[in-house]
Amino acid sequence: MKYISVFVLLLSLCLLSGAQETPATNEKAARYHKLLLKRPNSSTLFQRFVDSWLDSSSKEDLETFLKASAEKGNAPDWQLLAAYHDWMGRQELALKAISTALEKEPDSDALFLSRAKLKARLLDFEGALLDLKKGHKAADEEATILKGTWLARIGKPEEALKAWQQILTERPNDEELREDLIELLVGEALYDEAIATAKNLIASTDDPYQKALRLLRVASIQITAGKREEGITTYREVLEMTGEGAWLEKEVLAQIDKIYRREEDIAGLREFYAELREKFPQRISLRKGLAA
Repeated sequence: MKYISVFVLLLSLCLLSGAQETPATNEKAARYHKLLLKRPNSSTLFQRFVDSWLDSSSKEDLETFLKASAEKGNAPDWQLLAAYHDWMGRQELALKAISTALEKEPDSDALFLSRAKLKARLLDFEGALLDLKKGHKAADEEATILKGTWLARIGKPEEALKAWQQILTERPNDEELREDLIELLVGEALYDEAIATAKNLIASTDDPYQKALRLLRVASIQITAGKREEGITTYREVLEMTGEGAWLEKEVLAQIDKIYRREEDIAGLREFYAELREKFPQRISLRKGLAA
């Protein structure tokens, strides 16, 4: 009887140990976990790992496994625990875990970048910038964009613009990057810089339709920046570039109507339509607008 009790105890300990070492009994989750230890920065792999785990077990068991793995593991194990806490909305715990990962791998630029992102989410932008500087080899496009964003957040728009302009210098013909930069500038309320960047992009645009679309964006930014007359002038420029009945014509007229009516300036709206009606007497949309 005594030997049976000892045997049961040993069997229980083995089962408990196995539960900590193996991610559930789900082979798919186990495979993703092995891949994650090689590529801990992959958000796609992490989500697949979590989804696979939850197919056969609980979040509580997943957390227990990740904590146990981290305690006896290396930097990637701590990074996965940080990713889990972040996924659960526990950014402060994620920050502690990623800091432990850095203690185990202090020369990792990728870990410094990950910790910088977490600090920024906790609104510690100066700390984020410091980590970004420590991970100096991670000076890729993403890091440079983040640097500019965080500089803007702490009230250094000139330095932010300088960081973003660095990317444009390296990739002068990347129109998509310039459009992304314009949206970043607008998001940080750097309207003059956004307008200037947008106009530079328009100057290098040959396609008339694409140019009209980008002018439409400039007009929108001008209105947002409180530059009403400049915005209306730009909208008018777009209108003159478009054909009658085109969706761009309808969009421009709708935006202009909104601007004047928001300020209850019906007289100004009437004058706007009257001037255009005189210049384009055949446009039915202008006749309708003036009549309204």
